[in-house]
Amino acid sequence: MARVTLEAKQERIVRALEGPLFVSAGAGSGKTFTLTQRVLYALKPGSKPRDQWADPDRPEAFLDSIDQVLAITFTDKAATELKERIRSALREEGLDAEAEKVDNAWISTIHGMCSRIIRAHALDLGVDPAFTVAGYADDLKRLAVEHMLRRVTAEDVGGTGPFDELLEAFELESQDGSMSLSSLLSILVAILSKVSTLIGGLEAFEQMKAHPSHIDLYEAYRDIADTPSYANCAAARSAVEALDAYLASPRDLSALRACYAACGELSKQVRGMGKDEKSFVDAVRSARPAFFAESYLALRAGALDELMPLAAEVDAEYRALKHDRSVLDNDDLLTLAYEALKNDPRVQAEFSGKFKMVMVDEFQDTAQQQVELVSLLCSPDARELCTVGDAQQSIYRFRGADVSVFRNKKGDIEASGNGTVCSLDVNYRSHADILSYADRIFGGEGANPLGRDFLHLDSCGEETRRGARKVGSGTSRRQAVLVCGGTADTRAEAKAAAVAARLKRLHDEEGFAPSDMVILMARLTKASTYAQAVRAAGMPCVVSGGTSVFRRAPEVGVIGALLAFLANPDDGENGITPLVTSPMFNLGATELLALSTCVNAETGITDTRSITGEVLLLAPIMEEFGRLPVLDRMREVLLRAASRAGRDRTSEIVRDAVADSGWLDRLEKGGAQEHAVAANVLKALAIVAEEEEGRAFAPRLVARAFADHIAHVKESPAALSGAGEDAVRIMTVHASKGLEFPVVAVAECDGIRSNGDRIQFCDRAGTTLWSALPNRFEPASDKDLLKLPVLDSGEDAAPAGEGAVPSRASEAFVFMRDERNALDYEEAARLLYVAITRAREVAILAMGAGAATELEPGHGTSLVGEVLARILPSDAENGGLPDLGADRLDFDDAHAGDFQMVLLDDLKYPSKSGGAKRPQLVFHAEDYPLGTAGVEPVGMGTGGGAGGSAALDEGSCPMSAPEPATREVLLVRPATVDAATLPLPPVARDSYSYTSMAAELHEEGEDRFSAAPVEAAGGGELSPGELGVQFPDGEQDDAAGEATSRRPHGSEPASSDDPTALGSAFHAAAQWLIETGADSVPVERIEALVRYWGVSPAQRERLATALARWEGSRVRAELLSWPQVRAEVPFFSLGMDEARERFGAYAEGAIDALATDPARPGEALVIDYKTGGRANETAEQLQRKHELQARVYADVLHRAGFSRVALAFVRVEIEDPAHAGEPQVVRYEQ
Repeated sequence: MARVTLEAKQERIVRALEGPLFVSAGAGSGKTFTLTQRVLYALKPGSKPRDQWADPDRPEAFLDSIDQVLAITFTDKAATELKERIRSALREEGLDAEAEKVDNAWISTIHGMCSRIIRAHALDLGVDPAFTVAGYADDLKRLAVEHMLRRVTAEDVGGTGPFDELLEAFELESQDGSMSLSSLLSILVAILSKVSTLIGGLEAFEQMKAHPSHIDLYEAYRDIADTPSYANCAAARSAVEALDAYLASPRDLSALRACYAACGELSKQVRGMGKDEKSFVDAVRSARPAFFAESYLALRAGALDELMPLAAEVDAEYRALKHDRSVLDNDDLLTLAYEALKNDPRVQAEFSGKFKMVMVDEFQDTAQQQVELVSLLCSPDARELCTVGDAQQSIYRFRGADVSVFRNKKGDIEASGNGTVCSLDVNYRSHADILSYADRIFGGEGANPLGRDFLHLDSCGEETRRGARKVGSGTSRRQAVLVCGGTADTRAEAKAAAVAARLKRLHDEEGFAPSDMVILMARLTKASTYAQAVRAAGMPCVVSGGTSVFRRAPEVGVIGALLAFLANPDDGENGITPLVTSPMFNLGATELLALSTCVNAETGITDTRSITGEVLLLAPIMEEFGRLPVLDRMREVLLRAASRAGRDRTSEIVRDAVADSGWLDRLEKGGAQEHAVAANVLKALAIVAEEEEGRAFAPRLVARAFADHIAHVKESPAALSGAGEDAVRIMTVHASKGLEFPVVAVAECDGIRSNGDRIQFCDRAGTTLWSALPNRFEPASDKDLLKLPVLDSGEDAAPAGEGAVPSRASEAFVFMRDERNALDYEEAARLLYVAITRAREVAILAMGAGAATELEPGHGTSLVGEVLARILPSDAENGGLPDLGADRLDFDDAHAGDFQMVLLDDLKYPSKSGGAKRPQLVFHAEDYPLGTAGVEPVGMGTGGGAGGSAALDEGSCPMSAPEPATREVLLVRPATVDAATLPLPPVARDSYSYTSMAAELHEEGEDRFSAAPVEAAGGGELSPGELGVQFPDGEQDDAAGEATSRRPHGSEPASSDDPTALGSAFHAAAQWLIETGADSVPVERIEALVRYWGVSPAQRERLATALARWEGSRVRAELLSWPQVRAEVPFFSLGMDEARERFGAYAEGAIDALATDPARPGEALVIDYKTGGRANETAEQLQRKHELQARVYADVLHRAGFSRVALAFVRVEIEDPAHAGEPQVVRYEQ
């Protein structure tokens, strides 16, 4: 048994089993290892305090069982990893019994935990037990909003509907395609998303109302109007008069417009103007937008008051859509579980005191609703609770995570003194240089806007660090690239070229393999640019994370085009053109010209023709074009596919067409990029098979369902199983969470988008405050009335998320917007931190700036200035600003070339001159090209790279590329099969079934007929005499029936009471029950089965009794409680390792009944029916009898990805001695 060594802080955490425990765990600090050891320690004798032992001489464990542990992780992947680590640790410690329980332990995501609670009490909670968890909740929310907007706009004809003012004030849909909340549709979707995360729902929303006051503006104008010597005196007097007129008017919109026109901003550009007048003008300019915006919002109050009532109707529609589909979203899971634990006595009774150890991992990415839910599973003093996380790694605010929950929890424990607060601050992942890089960028506590929650990490030392490797003395582990000027696209191209050059150098000079390198990005919108640059550098590159990439992948579009062709062979735009010019068929200019050229039958001259489906597949080609094998093969494949449409399953037609085209064969012969394309193709084919359910023979419906799936369901790029490809990977920072890489390049992670939302939210004390601005103006000049005030935040402003919200609607809107920007900025900084700390050996930071202002510290939307101020030497002659002309970073061991600035335009820096102490410097683009600093760029402007795969390149389609002079296209044709006139001797099979194993090993067999021959390990078919398998209890071996090759439909059985007839009839009846959903088998069907299988009169009575016992049994009810139940599930799989040499490499057969649950993808229930048998067998005998069959089935399912398999062998003719009327059940857990 390997001895585990714990660092002092890790040991403190492991042994702190009582009282709230709060752990700040830095990146790479061994958090999962520590949590694993904590569970292990709590299960070992002696972990319970000595004064609680029943016998002072017998040490007791703190936990009685791992069933008393609740561990909540952020992802299913993390939960699986934690389970595996705990299982391995328990086995190493000799706690095998506890290790066997790990699969069923309460270790999951919080949504998985909630789903488990809800399913167990579904009927009590009024929930369909067969509910599924929506994988497309965002799209369902949008659909609900679209339904309601169509309804209310129809009701609003003539301006008489209940929401006519709201519809008049807001655009229904965004006019510019922006991602901001600038339309009523997007605003309602945002409200719906917000509502579903709040325990109070819409009741928790509170609108900031408009309260216009003229006093500040009036006094500001009066201060100027009362002083004749002021330059703006006359204009100010006019403004005062206009305000007086407005105040005396009805104060409607027309009066407000007239007042606004007369109340100008006033000028400060007057020679000789004194400081007093300038200060009064500043006061006017501050008060003017506040007054007019507030007054305008007050006049549009009717519209804004209609927003939440409409949101309530949208919420009701969304709930109806979910009910119709029997789906719950993740927020429903949280809400239902919370309500059940809080208010349902039955659920409370089950979970009260159930868990003695509650651990919440990645606590920085939780929300208050989740914290309150977990608290219901703990004692009032939360003595069981251990929360672990790192606020600097909180990067899921867009999913509702609230880092303030983490901060508040820490503060509460520290303030109360009830509990323990500690940290894991030794990093075992990254080289010390990487840690110092992060320290420099994010350190400095509150003074550094990039690292409000930064936790300093110490290196464990190179002698301890796992996977440590050395680099040459000329290679820096800290590198940075800055690209300035140009457009966003040209900056991305330059950054990509510079990054690719540095990766290439690390590959060539330091021996890092492509698979050692990763490019991490906030979003993958520029992924293709980087992929092309890396490929141009001579290294393979694939995108392995990000849901938008699969949706945009050209190969996925090809499958869509093939479906469109099958749906309508004449669809040129969506079917023919993208299909035949794709890599699937590779038609080039010559083939397309041949198809579109013909001889006019009337004139005899050469003419053009449209490429319709008939032309594509059947029209003659002019002899002048010669032999066109690529075209010929395309026609063969598509003609065969089109002829099958409507007759065969669409998924099979598509699969065969892809295979026959040779596309997959060509991809298989390629490198990593081509293999990534192949993986996406196979995933797309799987989606076709999934979406054709219920419409398999209607290509048009399948095509539409496939298109909807690709457009709305978030799918990540696929990967082929087997050894990892040696390729540079590109992924989002979010996808990289929990991973680590020797070399990390960070790109497109240096800023936030501007906030153009027309509604703003902020949460305070359980209430969601909101303020909104209309965006439809009639006349258009009314838009000027909504110029928003500027708030003075001041140096003493509260941290983002904590300040008091102004009471006026316009100021509240500005406050919330600024707070949102500040929170987005903090999250962007945390995202950058997570990216850099994925690196083990080398970190490369690529930054970009479109203007000089972005290079200065304090910029509102760009991190670049703040980062540069911390990693570059300061320029003492330029006010201490970063020295952009430096060729190295500001570290003692920096190397020339570890910093590189690339200019696409001349740069004046800083953006404004500060006089002699801060002069404006000019940097010329020609002095800072790509390729300086000893790094030669590759890929700039190439538009693609070596072996360029079409899988990931946005905006560039391989089908539109110039056709090379010579093409080589691998054509694949089915192999010819020679017809044999004489029967061949049977070929030894390389597979086995449970039946064949049972026959040879004289184990318990099956009880029904199967058409497959039974073979011995040597391969010959066994005769009945050779089998000779007898079972004393009468549970007949399947082999006996198989060996006689018994056939139904009238053939006479070998004896008057064929032992397989009863079993076969029962299995057929049970299968019918599952496939039809019926409660019982009608007499007519039983009689049909009796005739079909040749069941004797005596067996007929036994069959009826067995069916009745099964139909009303608890084990059947257990089976039907699973969401997905299938009958007679065939399998062909790699077999058990220990059976390979004797029986063959593969296992085949069918499972009587298989139950699965999409919410628990790693779990399955197997039911196997048994007829016959004796009632006097002991439990031990029964366990031994069916053990081999249980092992075969469990092994097959384990290899299919199920980690926990429960098996129940149901003896339908034997009554359970402990439960009258129930069949006897033999159970196994694998």
